[in-house]
Amino acid sequence: MNVLKSFGLFIVLIAAFFTSCEKDSMDEPAQYNPDNQVDVIEVNPLARNLTASSDFIIIDCIRIPYPVDFLQASGSTITVNNEAELDAATMLADSIVDFVYPFDVLDDDDNEITISKVDDLGTALINCASVPDPNPCAYTDAHVLLFYNAFNIFTINQ
Repeated sequence: MNVLKSFGLFIVLIAAFFTSCEKDSMDEPAQYNPDNQVDVIEVNPLARNLTASSDFIIIDCIRIPYPVDFLQASGSTITVNNEAELDAATMLADSIVDFVYPFDVLDDDDNEITISKVDDLGTALINCASVPDPNPCAYTDAHVLLFYNAFNIFTINQ
C-alpha cells in the first residue's frame, strides 16, 4: 500500500510537471521581426587604403584629382579637397566605404578616364598595371655590374 501511495504521488507530480508549462507549438513557424535585420554595408576595398599627394589621390597607377566625393557608411557623402581632409575623413567613426560615381581619373599617360561604377575603376587599374615594363632587367643591371666589378677586384688582387 505504501508503494501504491508513492507510485500515485509520482504520477500526480509527473502530470503536474507536464501541464504546468505551456509548450511551444513546433508546427508554427517562428515570427519574423523586421527590426532585427543586420545592416550589410558593401565596402569598396579600393576606397579604404588610399595614398594622397598634394594634388591627387593615388591608387596604384591611377590618379584622382581633388575634390573627391566619398560615400560614408551612414549613406551620407563627404567631399575631400586635400590630403589633410582625406586623413581626417579616414579617421571618422562614419567611415568611407566607396567613391561617389561618376568621377574622372588620370592614368600614367595623363589620359582622362570617366569612372561610372566600381567595375570601370577595376578595369582602369588592370589596364595601366598590365602595361609591360620597357626594361624589365633594369634593376638587375646594377647588381650584375657590381658583381662583375667585385669579381675583377678579387681576381686582380691575387
